[in-house]
Amino acid sequence: MLRPRTVLLLALLAAASLAQPVPAASAQTRSPDVVLTSNYKVRVTFDSLTVHDPREGVFSGDGEYDLVAYVQGTKVGLTDASIPGAGLWDVSEGETVQFRPGTELTVEIPPTMPLVIFTVGSEVDGCGRTDFYKSTWKWLFGTAAHGPTVLDNVKRIQDELNFHSQFGWHESGPQCEHDDGMSYPLNKNDILGVVTRIYDGPSYGAGVHSNVKSSTGDFTLRYTITVTPPPVNAPPVFHTAR
Repeated sequence: MLRPRTVLLLALLAAASLAQPVPAASAQTRSPDVVLTSNYKVRVTFDSLTVHDPREGVFSGDGEYDLVAYVQGTKVGLTDASIPGAGLWDVSEGETVQFRPGTELTVEIPPTMPLVIFTVGSEVDGCGRTDFYKSTWKWLFGTAAHGPTVLDNVKRIQDELNFHSQFGWHESGPQCEHDDGMSYPLNKNDILGVVTRIYDGPSYGAGVHSNVKSSTGDFTLRYTITVTPPPVNAPPVFHTAR
């Protein structure tokens, strides 16, 4: 049998333990600017392109398209992937070229971020091909993205890359000399119209896109978007809230 003094001591210890505050797990483990999400896998497959304007004169022969696409900021070289034969490097009005199987890119996108697809390029004349950046991520979503919208970021990238494509820009410098827009070679490359598409989640534009025409009507691009949602029991992925 417990003595009265022992019973009283046990009661006091039990009351003290109940009075201790229990820290909230969420407050201790989560930062207020971090949210938990799971990424979508989005695959963009480039199918074909039809040329409406080769951007060459009547007596100049076929056009030479130097064209790239960017999916979420990563380059896909469309000219290099085009078939048959020379593909986009030798095109005439009304001609349709295909892209090799596997001309695609798969990206992982959190639900708060859109899918962005855009093109840049030129019809090459006297200044040769351009060595386009492999990635434009930092200007699109990263530290050099000044907004205020994603579309504004895309337009700035397109303007910059297309300006340099007139002169066949490489890391070592332009193949044709120019001095800040004051003097241009007579036979510089012709800037092509651009494709700009932004798709919000969760659908991200899934399906076949068969009539995506460039801004100046030079060409029609066709691609297919395939979206795989995160598994139901997928582990969460941390990313900074926007």
